[in-house]
Amino acid sequence: MDNVRKFYEQKPLLVIIAVAFVLRLVAAIFSQGYAMHDDHFLIVESSSSWSHGYDYNKWLPATQQEWVDRGLKDEVRPEGHSLVYPGLHYLLFEGMNAIGLQNPKLQMFLIRVLHAIFGVWLVYLVFVFSSMLTSKRNSLLISWVSALGWAMAFLSVRNLVEVVCIPFMILALIQIHRGMREYGLRLGFLAGLSIALAIAIRYQLFAFFGVLGLIMLYQKRWQLCIGTLLGFIVGFGLLQGVLDYTIWGYPFAEMIEYFSYNSSEARFDYAEGNASFYGLNYWLVLAFVTVPILGGFWFFGYLTQWKKHFWLFAPSFVFLIVHMAYVNLQERFIFPIMHLVLILGVIGWSEFKSSSKFWLNKERLWKGITTLALVLNFILLIFTTTYYGKKARVEAANFISNSNLNIKSVFQENTHDAHIPMIPLHYAGAWDIEFTPIKTESDWRENVDIISFPKLIFFHGTTDLDKRIELAENYLGRITKLASFQPSWQDRFIQWLNPMNRNDAVFVYVANGD
Repeated sequence: MDNVRKFYEQKPLLVIIAVAFVLRLVAAIFSQGYAMHDDHFLIVESSSSWSHGYDYNKWLPATQQEWVDRGLKDEVRPEGHSLVYPGLHYLLFEGMNAIGLQNPKLQMFLIRVLHAIFGVWLVYLVFVFSSMLTSKRNSLLISWVSALGWAMAFLSVRNLVEVVCIPFMILALIQIHRGMREYGLRLGFLAGLSIALAIAIRYQLFAFFGVLGLIMLYQKRWQLCIGTLLGFIVGFGLLQGVLDYTIWGYPFAEMIEYFSYNSSEARFDYAEGNASFYGLNYWLVLAFVTVPILGGFWFFGYLTQWKKHFWLFAPSFVFLIVHMAYVNLQERFIFPIMHLVLILGVIGWSEFKSSSKFWLNKERLWKGITTLALVLNFILLIFTTTYYGKKARVEAANFISNSNLNIKSVFQENTHDAHIPMIPLHYAGAWDIEFTPIKTESDWRENVDIISFPKLIFFHGTTDLDKRIELAENYLGRITKLASFQPSWQDRFIQWLNPMNRNDAVFVYVANGD
């Protein structure tokens, strides 16, 4: 034990990086599936389908033209999604398919491992940046939280643009901070390239870096501003301009559509059900996403840094306010600034606590709070790092990939309450499968003959299952059970907490026309 302590004292960052990697590797192995709609259906489904000659989300002009010709769409136009991050996944899928790695689960495992390594790089960048702003003690604490925070490993292996943009954002801040002292033009150019990468992945970061740019101008950091602008023009022009020109025939097509849509009345389409009391959900996320309880103290510390670290506080706070004001409130939208809030929060709370008469005499209380927080963090860490999200749906789709049946269509049945979830087709290994929802008995009458035998049926949920099977047999004849897939224990717990987050079991049956 003494040798371990001595090694840590000599090379603390190496220990933190090693722990971060092991934890993220565990997440890459066990945290399969997906947690939210967007981290799978906007990234994986789109890019995986492209690699097989399909266009799942109908984002590309050729597919849209087909829909226009069929009268299913009014016009061919960009959808307002940056294609940079999905495009990188497309290249990964193309590469894996080319060398024969076509197992859907194996492909996603390798992608999670790559994201895990990327997440370890973020831990390193957070240490480097925090070391520029505060003491080594605080920097190590910040790095440990980045490595071992209850949600950090889990988020690292998800396909979330709100998380993937963070390393480039922190890298840009490192380069800008260095450029404030020397080599402003050169470091500014590198910062501009990093900013271009971050914004090309997550357009909303325009708000953050726009405010930061104004602060740099006010401080008359001319060389740094010029370098940053040049780097951004070059980087964003190549990433977003050339890519969109190649696809749409004019540069920045997706970005233009994104801002056009979000400045129109159409943005209110997503408002229903997303209301929040003055964006309180964002404040809670920033106060909880690092370490339970302690995150609240650090968020307070973040607010105290409005003057000392104004060049970091103002852009992040404006980013928070912009999202609070926007009608579509989703907690993950605020993820890009969570590490910056952590860094400023630890600095601010450390300064406040050391000068507070109350806390100077309450070390025992603080130790108790810290112990409770770490226990809760450990429990949640186990929960998230091993969380197989939407397991039943993923396994049901993967059953198709592993079966010898020539499946072209699937009935999705839930005549109990008509809840029919989307099936992740990537795991099915096929993109020409048609899924037909069966929500009422009339749906059976209208659709029973559209699928040739063998007919595959997914029954969603266990309620009244025997009656629903009997009803299906009235139209399909005898059906045979092939498999059943239960949600993970985390899925069940999440549904217990929030019944709106449905994670039902899936029962797979086949009708052979007997």
